[in-house]
Formats: sequence, C-alpha cells, structure tokens
Amino acid sequence: MKKISFVILTMALVLLTASCEFENNSQYTPQIALSLPIRFCGPADTLVVKDTLGYRYDKDGKAVLDTIHVGDTVRMVVALSAQGNMLTGFHTTWDTAALQLEYLAMDSIMFALDTAKSNIAAGTLSFLPGYNMAVFPIRYIPRKSATTDITMEVQSDSKYSPTKFTIQQTAQ
Repeated sequence: MKKISFVILTMALVLLTASCEFENNSQYTPQIALSLPIRFCGPADTLVVKDTLGYRYDKDGKAVLDTIHVGDTVRMVVALSAQGNMLTGFHTTWDTAALQLEYLAMDSIMFALDTAKSNIAAGTLSFLPGYNMAVFPIRYIPRKSATTDITMEVQSDSKYSPTKFTIQQTAQ
C-alpha cells in the first residue's frame, strides 16, 4: 500500500510540475512593418507627391531605397507588433548630420508611452505594459548628399526580442 501511495504521489508531483512548465507563455519575435515610402518635393508647407520609392533587399536583409534628392521629404508608416507578447520599446538610429528624421502624429499613441523614459526627438519610445501594437508615421529629409542607414529596433517581453530592420537611403 505504501508503494502504491508513493507512486501516486510521485505521479501527481510530476504532473503538477509539468503543468506549470506548459503554461500558455507564447514567445513571438517582435515585428516591424513599413508602408511604401512616398517621396514629396517642394517646400514643407506645399509638398507635392512625387512618387513612391522602390526598394530592394541586399544580401544582409537591408532595404535599399531608390536614390532621392537633398531636400526631398520621404514619409512612411511604421507598424510595430509583438503578437502574443507586449511591446517594451522602439528605437531608431540615424546619422543626424545627413538626415532630419521625425516621428509624426505621436498624440495617437501617447497614451501607450511611458513619457518619463521616451525621447521622441531622439527616436526612443518606451511603452507602458499592456500594449502589443503601435502604428505611427515618420518622415525624413536628407540634409546632404550621402548614403545613410536608418536602423529601427523594436523590443518586447519575448525571449526572441529585439528585432532590427535597416533602411539604406542615398541622397544626391
């Protein structure tokens, strides 16, 4: 009888331990999606849509955009997704001497940001707990002739975080 009780108790402990390990704790790689970049020409207050920029991916997975002119404005929408996880941050790095880059319409996601840790002008967003998606537009204007990388990184509470995506823009 003691042997049967020991076996049942051991099996119960194994099942209890196994059930804790198999909790629905999904781990997804966070994603960055971009709309087609649109190039505008003219002064900022009277922008005229010129065209959408074509792009290709190089061997490293970098999106290489068509060449534009210094002073043109490029706009696109950034969509961040953590799927079953939660967003924790987003950061963009770029050469500030070569490009002027701005996040736009931040009022639409300000409720999801930890304003004490975010620095929108520097390209850093910190998300409050509970948000797994964010969508906002960005724009940039080349200041000088150069080939410049814009690197975006999204962080989530997933073990597969962060994810980086790089755009290469050449301006003449």
